[in-house]
Amino acid sequence: MHIRQCWGQNRTGGDLGGKIFDFGSFGRRKIGFGKRQSNFRKGKTSFGRRKMSFGKRQSNFRKGKTSFGRRKISFGKRQSNFRKGKTSFERRKIGFGIRQSNFRKLKTSFGRRKMSFGKWQRNFGWRIVDFGKRQISLEREQKGFLKRKNNFRRL
Repeated sequence: MHIRQCWGQNRTGGDLGGKIFDFGSFGRRKIGFGKRQSNFRKGKTSFGRRKMSFGKRQSNFRKGKTSFGRRKISFGKRQSNFRKGKTSFERRKIGFGIRQSNFRKLKTSFGRRKMSFGKWQRNFGWRIVDFGKRQISLEREQKGFLKRKNNFRRL
């Protein structure tokens, strides 16, 4: 009865006040992770509320071992991939949609930064490899980029 009363106040947009304890200790803490409270209230469980909005299944979210790992999963990375990161810098960059295996192949810190600005890694990586070596023109690079995809992975 008390829980139904609490959810009724949610629907009307009323202040939860002390009754937020019905959501559990996780519910209180999760609000601090950058979710608007109005959106946060719409979920069914403390895990489900946050993770559903990031497209992650709840089962995947539970697998996180550390608070840092759990937060990074919310950026669309599977935890198994996230665990493979070798440095905190790489772990942070994974949050920008780069697959970690591809991210490791970039050679310079400048390259890593550019990846987060919408550069395709294959094109950008070939620019790094070929510049001053094979002198492949940008036009030829764009045309043959799909054919050389597997070759780039061997570099």
